[in-house]
Amino acid sequence: MQPDDLIIKAEYAEFLDTTRIHESRPNVDLSVTSCCQYEKLMEQIQICQYVMQEERRQEIPIRDAAANWYDTIYIPLAEAIRDRGLLRWFPNRTITDLFLWISENRAALEKELGWEIQSDIAATDLILEESAKSEPGSWRKAHMVARYTDHLFTDLLVPLSGFKESWDALDQALIIAKHENAKLHGLHIVETIDDAHSSDSLGVKARFDQTCAEAGVEGNLAIDVGDITTRICERAVLTDLIVVKITNPPTAGISALQSPFRKIIEKSSRPLLTVPEEARPFKRALLAFDGSDRAKEALFVATYLAEMWKTELVVFTALDSPQLNADAQDHVRRYLDLHEVEAEYIVSDRGATEHLKQTADENNIDLVLMGGYGGSKLQQVFIGSALDYMLRNPIFLSLLPVKDS
Repeated sequence: MQPDDLIIKAEYAEFLDTTRIHESRPNVDLSVTSCCQYEKLMEQIQICQYVMQEERRQEIPIRDAAANWYDTIYIPLAEAIRDRGLLRWFPNRTITDLFLWISENRAALEKELGWEIQSDIAATDLILEESAKSEPGSWRKAHMVARYTDHLFTDLLVPLSGFKESWDALDQALIIAKHENAKLHGLHIVETIDDAHSSDSLGVKARFDQTCAEAGVEGNLAIDVGDITTRICERAVLTDLIVVKITNPPTAGISALQSPFRKIIEKSSRPLLTVPEEARPFKRALLAFDGSDRAKEALFVATYLAEMWKTELVVFTALDSPQLNADAQDHVRRYLDLHEVEAEYIVSDRGATEHLKQTADENNIDLVLMGGYGGSKLQQVFIGSALDYMLRNPIFLSLLPVKDS
């Protein structure tokens, strides 16, 4: 053993002697690879002890506080670290090492962003910006288990320009927040520091706070400076859904490549709900399914809405690709049958761009679920994009972006 190893072992022994956590939780493993880490764990346990004493109005032994800390604070994040294989980014480190690192960086992130980060895995994603965040389907994978035991959308990002039409996004977000018991994170982006302290910006924050308070929904709004698209994508990783008002949807042709909505869809690792008009309750949803990985992400959300929101579901497939045939919906049928969800199925031999909007209108659809952009940019420009077409038409659209490798 090296001298540092002996010190760490001695610190661990003292920690166990004080907390007796190895007796109440026999399989515990809180090993670390650097000195002075158990002082940090003890600080967390002492805070937990203080909170328990305040709640119960009685003395709480440090051993009981340690067991409560382990069950409610350590284990949830430790399991997320293990399940997502995050240690591969930290060779020769332990789960407890990463637990402490995330805990410390989370506090710094909250101070910088002006938000409380509710999700430990969201904090992890932001810290591991170029690794975990960029994995295809990372959001779905992180919520695979929780969607059966908890709500799917616990944190909503609502960018607000302050213009009249932008408040439609907040109205829609409030409906979702009430149903999902979610917290709203408003975001007002300005060009300069002076703008951040202007009466207009403070007015946006005051209206946001008042609207949330009247609706009985927890929410806070941050005023940030910089590029709108960049700031939305940076903060999106801390949330489960972006709710944004459509003001300048992508146009046809090559100019569509410069659309800010397109950039958000391509760069964000979180679902995006576009709001063209008034808020709606999502009674009937149309899933545009083409068998791609992006469409399977959309299927995941569609199934959740059908189960938890009792949203009626219509599955639409357009046979506009040589790789598609009438059996393309078999995967959907098997998946929905597994979850005991009924749906209507429509297969079209016409192109998706022409028929998707018509199908939505004919079936009284108020939410369309579809994947992000597919194919090369040249194909999207010259052949057209069903996604861009739907963005230009007044219907709710939830997009499930999947980053390309």
